[in-house]
Amino acid sequence: MAYNFKKKTCDICGVREEKVKFDFLRKQESFLLGYNGEVWCAKCHKEKELKDLFKLMDIRDAKRKIDNKP
Repeated sequence: MAYNFKKKTCDICGVREEKVKFDFLRKQESFLLGYNGEVWCAKCHKEKELKDLFKLMDIRDAKRKIDNKP
């Protein structure tokens, strides 16, 4: 597990994190760290999580179709 704390850009879309003097002025979006040194903005992380969720839902639906075959 490696984290890249110095990186301030998203690996997927390339958005840069803005420097703000006060934390309460910071946008709601924040940057997240992945397990392999990856850095994602909140939007890309949400899209990645949704893709993973839909993949799991498709697998579950495929299992249900196999189990319900007469």
